[in-house]
Amino acid sequence: MMSPHRSLRWHTLQNAVCVASARRSCRYRQPLKWRLCCPHPHSCPMLLYSVALQLFFTCTGCFLVLIRNFVRKAHTYTPMNRTFLLLSGLLATSTTWGQRKSGPALTPVLSPALHRALAQRQDSLTVMIQLDGDARPIAGRVLDAYAPAGAYRVRIAASDWTQLAASPQLRFADLDLAPREELSTGFLDLSLNRVNRAHMLFPSLRGDSVRLSIKEQAYDSTDIDLRGRSFHTGLEAPTVSAHAAIMATIAGGGGNSSPFAVGAAPSAVLSSASFSSLLPGPDSFYRRHGITVQNHSYGTAVQNYYGVEASAYDVAARNNPQLLFVFSAGNSGTAAATGGVYTGLAGVSNLTGNFKMAKNILVVGATDSLATLEALSSRGPASDGRVKPELVAFGQDGSSGAAALVSGSAALLQQAFRRAQGDVPPAALVKALLINSADDGGAPEVDYGYGYGSLNTAAALLGMTQQRYFYDSLGAGQVRSFAIPVPAGTARLRVTLAWSDPAAPANVPKALVNDLDALLRAPGAGGSWSPWVLNPAPSLAALAAPATRGVDTLNNVEQVTVNSPVAGSYSFEVRGSRVTGTQPFAVAWQLDTADRFAWTYPTANDPLQGGARTVLRWETGRTGNGSIEYSVDGTNWRPVAGPVPLAQRYMVWQSPDTTSPIRFRMRFASSPDALSDSTVVSPLLALQTGFNCTDSFLLLWNRGGASYRMYELGARYLQPFGQVPDTFAVLSKAQHPSLYYAVAPLIGGRPGLRSYTLKYDAQGVECYLRSFYLQAQEGRQVTFFGAIGTLYGVSGVGLQRQDGSGFTTVGTVSTPSATDFTLQDSGLRQGVTYYRLLLQLSNGSFVYSAPVPVYYFPGQPVLVFPNPVRAGQPVQVLSREAGRYEVLITDAIGRRWAAGTLNGTINRFPALVLPAGVYFIRITSEEGTVAVEKLVVL
Repeated sequence: MMSPHRSLRWHTLQNAVCVASARRSCRYRQPLKWRLCCPHPHSCPMLLYSVALQLFFTCTGCFLVLIRNFVRKAHTYTPMNRTFLLLSGLLATSTTWGQRKSGPALTPVLSPALHRALAQRQDSLTVMIQLDGDARPIAGRVLDAYAPAGAYRVRIAASDWTQLAASPQLRFADLDLAPREELSTGFLDLSLNRVNRAHMLFPSLRGDSVRLSIKEQAYDSTDIDLRGRSFHTGLEAPTVSAHAAIMATIAGGGGNSSPFAVGAAPSAVLSSASFSSLLPGPDSFYRRHGITVQNHSYGTAVQNYYGVEASAYDVAARNNPQLLFVFSAGNSGTAAATGGVYTGLAGVSNLTGNFKMAKNILVVGATDSLATLEALSSRGPASDGRVKPELVAFGQDGSSGAAALVSGSAALLQQAFRRAQGDVPPAALVKALLINSADDGGAPEVDYGYGYGSLNTAAALLGMTQQRYFYDSLGAGQVRSFAIPVPAGTARLRVTLAWSDPAAPANVPKALVNDLDALLRAPGAGGSWSPWVLNPAPSLAALAAPATRGVDTLNNVEQVTVNSPVAGSYSFEVRGSRVTGTQPFAVAWQLDTADRFAWTYPTANDPLQGGARTVLRWETGRTGNGSIEYSVDGTNWRPVAGPVPLAQRYMVWQSPDTTSPIRFRMRFASSPDALSDSTVVSPLLALQTGFNCTDSFLLLWNRGGASYRMYELGARYLQPFGQVPDTFAVLSKAQHPSLYYAVAPLIGGRPGLRSYTLKYDAQGVECYLRSFYLQAQEGRQVTFFGAIGTLYGVSGVGLQRQDGSGFTTVGTVSTPSATDFTLQDSGLRQGVTYYRLLLQLSNGSFVYSAPVPVYYFPGQPVLVFPNPVRAGQPVQVLSREAGRYEVLITDAIGRRWAAGTLNGTINRFPALVLPAGVYFIRITSEEGTVAVEKLVVL
């Protein structure tokens, strides 16, 4: 009798056969024909003829094969069971699917996560499924869909799962996972990725009119950094999150809250879209609202397969060829790969979400401010060995911010193209330019950590504005050639090919559909260069191996570089090696000169903060060392550092704590010095509210220059409105209705670092008064603390005590020298006494604080107040210690009128209406001590 472990179970559904077998009979890792891992294949109940099956098994557990509509029977048979059973514990296998629009259904497979969920026998599940053709789910409730890809998010009861699983159109089913934001605290450095240089070189390119969507939770559209630049689509999440606001600010912040809140595209128009569904929005949504960039700074679990969502985003990118999707790589860089051929390999193939396996998107990893890959930044490769991430960018606290920085940079490229060509560029062109202009990092050329390199926004914009690109299309077997002129003195030639590939069905082992091949030919008979390719073999050594030249059959991005190319006309060839229909593509190229050197930070637009950490940056093609110096007067130079390796491209430096112009130079041994732009260094000013009166308000700040420029928030941005010679300004509310203000020092007529923006009415300062309260009480002596916003216009300060119907001054500070002070009085009376602060102004007017009560009842645990009291008025009982005393009120003949616990310092009995007469208040402590107070009601 056959062992139960090796038993073969058959479940048929119409023309379907499901075979489940033990794992030790599955040892095949090569394409097979006629091998079903059956221990007795010739004794199976049905013989299958003329079947051309190619199965690729990764046999880490049992496997599930469903042969549907591919079978031509030699014998007539009767299905034994019309129910398709999903067997607990079976591991889905990947089946190679061809690209087709119609025909019999393909082999459906279940993800491991869905297998585990089904084994838990839950009442219902939310699943992500892909169906063949135009089919719709035949069971469950559709929560969301992207119909062009046959992708549906379905909530389904366990009792209905059999019906859905039996659908002949089912391609792939996966467990729907909840997204989560990928950490970012919002610290932003625009200099690493040359965004600051892009703003300086192209001041009119700010992302104007580009519509950028932030898909995650909603951001606060009232945030002043996004003021006047948000539009609603109806797909916003109901929950507002700080993470979403940070992403919106990094991508398109206007710099209103501070000089550090300027995003990559500060004039882009922003919107929010909920990530409650991981599928793309409807095509009509993007077109109707004109959205051309969408940022996705979130992830799920580490997933290693080309899933339903990945396929859907590839379809969406093809259907909306001008729309660029940008995704964060994830923050699981130290995790081991799960599922697929890279299972168990630590620190690789750990992108957070199968949607990041899409081909037509940009996935972005994170580096620190020195361009070193963050340990938590997720690595590639994709499940089939493709390069992921394609780019890295600054994201010191996570890849979320890195993705947002790339999204904003893409908006700048789109604006530049639209200005020149009158239309939005194809996303493949933007992708090619961003990748081609990236600064190499990690292993040379390309690797699975840094991708093709670190974002260089300025270089990408130069490529776009100088039109160093081609856009064309081809079919199968066709070749397109493009001439690239290379002058003498070129240190490096870079050329990148990119195309938006047709989507593959979910869960295919290899996602590339249309295979284009690039080749760069030298002038004359000077030879040729193939693209750089990586070794995708499932071992850490192979994945870490440096790139080599070869034919790329995995990626829809190919890059060729040549160091020290000879001068002449190069030919870049693109061949349609395997193409269905016509495939558009983009080519970007760039020349780096051998002797170039350019300071990239600071530029003339980058004022420095005095006494703070500063990272000086440059670009160069030179080798060797240099020395850095700075000058504050243009004549005398002081050392910063040296010798400095030029290839390092940065130097960390502590700026001087001063207020002055400043300039840097790099000194070389045998060539002229390289001077930076002239900029300024100054302290960061701290803006405060001095007073906030009915008709005017006072702003104050620390000294940091000879004069100052003031800013107020307008409809969208801070606007300069005046220049003052001192460290304060009194502004009329009628002339300045804005609530937000900032100030910057002027050094030689140039503004220094601007202060953080202040909302002057939210600083706890009223008309001069900041605070006034009882600080100490001892017997009849009381001490008050007072604080005011400013001494400007204040000639005297006094403490007043209420006596009868008026207030009497009992203490003064005739010439106040500080904005906070103490005042005392020793005339406290039994009961309650009210005090207030008096400010005498230089113009003869007075400002008073609100009265503050002080209670005093010596020798008694409680005090009845007022006493006597008029009939009908509430009675108050003051207690030294809340919760320690019980009170009973009776009249002269012992009738009870009220009782209760003194739970607070002030205990009111508002409902107590006593007729005229004498009453007794009996007070009992926790220890049983009794005291009696007499109350007279008039």
